[in-house]
Amino acid sequence: MKIAKLPDNLQGKWIWTERKHHHATQHVLLRKEFTLDEIPGTAEIWLASQAKYILFVNGRFYSAGPTPHPANATYATRLDITHLMQVGKNDLAIHAFSDQTPCVAHKPDAPAIWLQLTCDGNVHVVTDESWLCLNAECYQESGVRASTTTPYTEILDLRDYPLHWQTLSTNSLITQSPLSWKPPKTAIPITESQTVIESEPDFNRTWDIAFLPELVAKGTFKQRNEVLWISFADCFKGKIPNGLYAAEAFIYCPTRMEPQIALCICDEPYKIFVNNQLVKEQAAPRPQARNYPNTYLVRRLTSEELEPQETQITLRKGWNRILVLQHCSNLASGMTIIWAGLKDNQFPIHRKPDQAAQHGWNLAGPLNAPFPLINPDFPLDSLPKTPFLSSEDQSRDIAPFYFACQFKATQKNDPSLKLPHTLGVAETIILDFGKTILGLPEVRMSGSEGDIVDVVAGDHRINDEIIALEHGNRRNITTFVLKDGYEPVPCLHSHLNGFRYLMIIVRRAKSSITINSVIARIPTRDSQNNGRFTCSDQMFNQIWKVGENTLNVTNQYAFLDSPTKDQAQCIPDAMIQSWAAYYTHGAYANAENALMSFARSQIETGELNAISPSGFIQAVPDYSLLWPVWLQRHIMHTADEQLLNTLLPNLIALLAYYDKIAVAPDGPLGSLKDLLGTVAFLDHDPAIDRDGIVTGLNAIYCRALLSAAWLADYAQQNALAHTYRKRADHVATQIKNLNWNPDEGLFADAYQNGQRSPFHSWQTNVLAIYGGFAQPEDYKTIWNKLFTPNQPFELYSNGEYNNPYFKYFVLEAAFALGKATWGLDLIKFYWGKMADAGATTWWELFDPDNLALSQRTISKCHGYGVSPNAFIISELVGIRPAQPGMKMVYFNPLPGIVTWVKATIPTPNGSITVNWELKQDGVFEASISANFHLEVVPILNPNIAESAIIQVSDKVAILEPDF
Repeated sequence: MKIAKLPDNLQGKWIWTERKHHHATQHVLLRKEFTLDEIPGTAEIWLASQAKYILFVNGRFYSAGPTPHPANATYATRLDITHLMQVGKNDLAIHAFSDQTPCVAHKPDAPAIWLQLTCDGNVHVVTDESWLCLNAECYQESGVRASTTTPYTEILDLRDYPLHWQTLSTNSLITQSPLSWKPPKTAIPITESQTVIESEPDFNRTWDIAFLPELVAKGTFKQRNEVLWISFADCFKGKIPNGLYAAEAFIYCPTRMEPQIALCICDEPYKIFVNNQLVKEQAAPRPQARNYPNTYLVRRLTSEELEPQETQITLRKGWNRILVLQHCSNLASGMTIIWAGLKDNQFPIHRKPDQAAQHGWNLAGPLNAPFPLINPDFPLDSLPKTPFLSSEDQSRDIAPFYFACQFKATQKNDPSLKLPHTLGVAETIILDFGKTILGLPEVRMSGSEGDIVDVVAGDHRINDEIIALEHGNRRNITTFVLKDGYEPVPCLHSHLNGFRYLMIIVRRAKSSITINSVIARIPTRDSQNNGRFTCSDQMFNQIWKVGENTLNVTNQYAFLDSPTKDQAQCIPDAMIQSWAAYYTHGAYANAENALMSFARSQIETGELNAISPSGFIQAVPDYSLLWPVWLQRHIMHTADEQLLNTLLPNLIALLAYYDKIAVAPDGPLGSLKDLLGTVAFLDHDPAIDRDGIVTGLNAIYCRALLSAAWLADYAQQNALAHTYRKRADHVATQIKNLNWNPDEGLFADAYQNGQRSPFHSWQTNVLAIYGGFAQPEDYKTIWNKLFTPNQPFELYSNGEYNNPYFKYFVLEAAFALGKATWGLDLIKFYWGKMADAGATTWWELFDPDNLALSQRTISKCHGYGVSPNAFIISELVGIRPAQPGMKMVYFNPLPGIVTWVKATIPTPNGSITVNWELKQDGVFEASISANFHLEVVPILNPNIAESAIIQVSDKVAILEPDF
């Protein structure tokens, strides 16, 4: 991988403004003005940041970052800004965003920024005390943390936003806000800092603009359900002390009502009581002999702690008391309760059980009594109380409110719908970018002082709305409070966001609001080394294109699982993505960086972090054990001995760890839940029995050992290779003895407490083939029980958990068993059905037998769905490595599936171009060329081999197969 060398003479300081309380989000604007007497021949910035940032040069957006580092270091990015330099005044401006709570794809650091600008080899500007910084209070804290997988939402009050701050002179900035723009509070010399700076790998990324999304709908919205909203932070003027708070209200019901469905939306631990009965709780601590005080470390709840939002509440005749206990941080956004069966304001809430009492809630806190010890009838009346009357305009967490609204289109696909467009109160428009993208949306709008516009950025358009609340409390919304006149809003987010649609909602307006323009700034990559594929079958062409679209979004500084979900790099997803990206983007360097990322995040036990870079350490055994399989494929394609020697100690440590935690040395893996806190993932389907000695996990373990043996042989570590093969053989033998059920002709899912599991899932048996457990004499029996020669090809995979991830393992097994035609038919059927259903990037889940499930709020751009791009090249085009390094390849095409193919395949050495056609007279003609010395071993079907004509370029040699 190309890595630019850091300058020898690093100068300047890590700078930051005054830090807010430790666990806060913080937006900071940083400015530096400098002059040039002439335009330099080269102007190069090195920028390292421990906060997310957007860089502007002379008022123009230039870049966003940073690239997260997998270990305890910070990447410095090299940026060439020569073309933006001008004689006279020049401006550097940085909008930085710090989030001090960890999440899946984010590891927080003490926020700081370092920059060094070199002109013609001489240091011209560095970050130091001469810069100006502004604590951008115009970005209000929403308090929304959601879960460990989702970011904060943002609220931008343009009435306090410093317009043109990127280009105003230093004197004008100080004059405009004399008490706000200040020198940095923190200024640590780069030579004295403990922070390790490394040069960022070259990902060939640039920034582009996606112009003019299609305005596809205009509509209105109105509230349809009762919404109760509580905010302790707003009541206590923002910064409330950490601790436990209580909210009480009363509802009068003239008759007893049947149980009503309610949605409870909250990011923190809570309990809800109705008439002293507990109806809902989330992450509430259990009573202990010694209970901790109600101090609370700000953190995102894990997915396991977040409870389903739905519950049932029964209102009795007469007065009903509602009590909410919430463990709050000083950033808490509160709680929203949506009564799905009640109309807006059907039963007003009162502060006392009296029709004449004031509407609203009684709030109390912070409470000294420990959360676990409070019962529902504690004496709230004796405590000091604060009244709170909720309204949607007050809510900093507006997404749940829109969940309770009905959206209705008044115009759809109308050619007259264009920007600029004027909207009134409670009106909406939807803009479609055509496919899911990863970027920074930018909106320009004009309105009146105090108008409120909400923008939903998502990839789910259901009926007439874009879903604002999804994926386990993920909010897809940003709020703008306008000031008079025309406003260039810089970006919807201070960090990259995934979306296909934007829905712009006018929540409040004095008259009307004009949406002038909408664009999105998106990261792209150099396309010079892109692969290409086309054939006679348009469905295969479409499948290739949708996979390419998916990789264009997910192949960034890492192989992201999804731009609209975690934005994290997971081992199995990245394994699949990197293989496909070899052939679509020539992304061998990106794959190397991804493999290194997981190696660098390996912990002392030898376990790999399932996700890297990450703010957490998560052990998922099958994820870790797919890393050696991935490494073997990478070395097979690249022959990178230096990388293998670098990563061999990580490989040895990983497999030594799993041997230590196996049921016995050289034995299979047993139950790991108590040790790792999780079980094997294997597939989305929860019906797989994952307790005990699990067949599927051990199959992947066996495959990892065989891959490690191959790698050890290649590294000339023959004794190590022998050890791994011996261990793989022992594991396979023991699993066969324990879990093979001869009566069923299938492997049982697991072995526990002296007996086989009664479950024989199809996933388990596919993995048994994949891992080498199944013997050749068993293949036919297993295959015929699971699959059929005709559509839908798979007998048991239909249902809500049907997904393209596990299809990868099905296809690996199929092609390994010589069922190439069946495998390509499955690709065409499953992925083709998804494309026909409207996929422009591959979906996280898809069931071709139940298209209604496509309306679920799942990821509509998921990287693990791209395996067809790899299989199309290796199986249909027929090019795959015969020896490590791709300087010798097999040519084993499948004419008859299609009649002609044209493909360009990037390799680490250059590109291979393959064109072949099966003529009407049955003659197979092919041409193979390369821009490097290539040896080709043709393996053709005997029916066409005798009359086949293969033409090659000067640098290509044809070899006879040695088998």
